[in-house]
Amino acid sequence: LIVPGELEDGRAAAEAITALFEQPFRIGTRDLRLSCSIGIAAYPQHGSRPRLMAHAVMAMRSVKHTGGGGHAEYDPRMGIAQREQAEMLHDLRSAVERGQLELFYQPKVDAQSRQITAAEALLRWRHPRRGLVGPAVFIPLAESHGLINALGDWVIGEACRQAAAWRDDGLRMRVAVNVSGAQLRHDDFVARVEAMLRQYQIPPGRFTCEITESVAMEDTRVTQRAFERLRRAGVHVSIDDFGTGYSSLASLRRL
Repeated sequence: LIVPGELEDGRAAAEAITALFEQPFRIGTRDLRLSCSIGIAAYPQHGSRPRLMAHAVMAMRSVKHTGGGGHAEYDPRMGIAQREQAEMLHDLRSAVERGQLELFYQPKVDAQSRQITAAEALLRWRHPRRGLVGPAVFIPLAESHGLINALGDWVIGEACRQAAAWRDDGLRMRVAVNVSGAQLRHDDFVARVEAMLRQYQIPPGRFTCEITESVAMEDTRVTQRAFERLRRAGVHVSIDDFGTGYSSLASLRRL
């Protein structure tokens, strides 16, 4: 939408459009509620004419990232954040090949015997410039750009390798890995898990796939099919962070 006038006119137009979308739309006998995210870029303060659309899109995306339903003006720092994300994505594509990924193991202790009975593998990226990067930063990037299966396969393989090394040292512990929704949705996910377990001679009963409650409830039919395949393979499954979402015990029972 091209709005002639000053920046204030653009803000007023954005507020008017947002207010219109706050009203329900009557579709047949139903009221449909929508929201809109608006980015504002003004000439000349926000860039040259060929760049205005791109800068408005950046501003719009900043609104979406904070939940949507409103408007924002372009800020040059938005471009910096976008460039940083592009650089991180470029580095992430080669992180496995360069040996920059590491697994840290969090012990799980039996409350009665006080013995360590399992370990959860936690992925970290040792970036050459950014230092130790946690999964909350790069896993969403991997999921949205088709890299999650490669990262997930590396995690499962490395966890199996470590479990085999512990076994050879006389430690028989269950090892757990976190699984994303994108991994679950792939038909060959369970087959890849089984192949790695065979490669390192890890009994399926000593391997756990942890899925967060929010991921498990994204598509319960897909989750149920994946759980059934994992169960047939003998792999343990656990629901992580249960209670932080809005699923009911009935939903949990179905899974």
